[in-house]
Amino acid sequence: MFIGGSTGSLQGIIEHFMEYGTEGAILVINCITLETQAKSMEILKQKGFVDIEVVQIQVSRGKQVGPYTMMYGENPICIIKVVKRK
Repeated sequence: MFIGGSTGSLQGIIEHFMEYGTEGAILVINCITLETQAKSMEILKQKGFVDIEVVQIQVSRGKQVGPYTMMYGENPICIIKVVKRK
């Protein structure tokens, strides 16, 4: 299951995953705000997940500046992954 935006329903979406996801099912949550990242971690820990993988990535785009290419950083994205166990 992939969560790319929860519109405030993060708790319910994770509970849906817990109820209907089979053993070995993977949940991936993309977070663009610190609040969503913190809330996701809080809920996942409350639900008993211990093997929580967290990765932060950032993309940069090249922009022409005279004869040079300058890299401009975009906002980082946090990716959280858990696997449902028994």
